[in-house]
Amino acid sequence: MAPKVLFAKYDVFNVLEGQKNRLKEAYLALSDNEALDEDVIQRLKAEYMLDVPVLKTAEMSYEEKKTKIDARRLPNRIFFPGARPVMEDATELIIHIPFDGDPGVFNIAPSAYNSRIAQGEVVGQELLLRLTVVDSNYDIQGHIDREVQQINWALTHLREKHEHFSQELGAVIAQAVAKRKRAMESRSRIGLSLNIPQRQALQPTPASSAPAQTAPVKKPAPQKQGKKWDVFISHASEDKPYVEPLAKALEAAGVSVWYDRLVLEWGDDLRPMIDNGLVNCRYGIVVLSKAFLAKKKWTEHELNGLFAREQAGKKLVLPIWHGITRDDLLQYSPALADRLAKISDNDTNESIVNSLLSILGRPLPEQNKVQIPKSAPAGLIR
Repeated sequence: MAPKVLFAKYDVFNVLEGQKNRLKEAYLALSDNEALDEDVIQRLKAEYMLDVPVLKTAEMSYEEKKTKIDARRLPNRIFFPGARPVMEDATELIIHIPFDGDPGVFNIAPSAYNSRIAQGEVVGQELLLRLTVVDSNYDIQGHIDREVQQINWALTHLREKHEHFSQELGAVIAQAVAKRKRAMESRSRIGLSLNIPQRQALQPTPASSAPAQTAPVKKPAPQKQGKKWDVFISHASEDKPYVEPLAKALEAAGVSVWYDRLVLEWGDDLRPMIDNGLVNCRYGIVVLSKAFLAKKKWTEHELNGLFAREQAGKKLVLPIWHGITRDDLLQYSPALADRLAKISDNDTNESIVNSLLSILGRPLPEQNKVQIPKSAPAGLIR
C-alpha cells in the first residue's frame, strides 16, 4: 500500500474559520442559563480547539513482511525503456508510532513550509510508516529518524497555532455572549413600555382542592464511582433537543441512564467521569447524526470505548439514526451501517424505551406505555 502524504488536505486558517463557525452554531443552541455559565462556555471552547497529536516515540514498534519490488524502480539499476517488470525479493518494514491527540490534525497543513514531504498512514491512534528495503546495508534507523523529525516539525508548527486558535475562538465566544446578553436585556424590557400593571403570579390553592400535578423529575445525586448504569447515551451536543426527552423517558420507565446533564456537575473532570460511565454501563445508545459523524473528540472517545467492550456474541452498542441515511453512515463506519438501528423519524421514544426494557429483561410499563416528558433545555456540551 502506497503511503499517504500527511499535512496536505486542509489549510490551517480554513480549519480555524470552520471551527469558529461551528463554535458559534453550538453556542446558539445553548439555553440562556447555559449561555452565561462560564464553565459551560470554557468546555465548549475547548471542544473546538486543535488537539495536536504528541508522538509516543518511546513506544514505537515494527513488523516485518516479505514482499516483491519491481527492480526498475531502484535508483541504482539501469533498464532499457519499455523493459518488462523485473520482480525481486524485498522486505517491508511497518513502523507503528502510537500518539495522543486528534488523528484529524494529520490532515492539516501548517502555515510554515519546508521542502520535505511527510508520509504515513493514520490508523486509530497509531501512525504507520512503511519502508521497503532491498539493501541490508541501508541506514534504516536514520531513515526512520528523518521521517519522525519531519512529522514532529509539522506538529510543532501546528502546536504553535494553539494560542492563535484560543484568541480567535475566545473572540467568537465573547461576541456571541455579548449579543446574547443584549437580546436577553431587550426581552426583559418588553413589558416596561406598557401602561398597565403586570399580573402577579397566582397564589397556590390548598392541596385538597388543587389539581394533581406531575412532580418535577429530580436530578439524582451524582455517583462519582462504582454506580452501575443500564444504558450510556452517546450523542453530539447539537442533538440535545432530541436526546433530552429520550433520556427523561428512559428514567421515567425506571432505567438508570448515564446522560451528561443528569450526571456531570460543575467542576467535574470530564474524561474520568465519561470513562466511569462507559465501563459501568450494560448498553450504550449511540445517537448517530450529521454532527456525530463529524468525528468530535468526545463522541469518538465514547464510541471507541463502547466498541472496545463488545465481545463476540454479545451486543453492547444500540444505534439510533437521527437525520442521516445509510450512505452517510457508510462513509463513517461500514460496520455500523450494517447494524440494525432505530430511526428517530420512525421510532417513537415510547417504542425505543420498550425495546430497551425488553433487552434488559424487564416488564413493560402499565398498558405498554411510558410517560414521555417534555423537552428540556440543552445541557452540558460534549
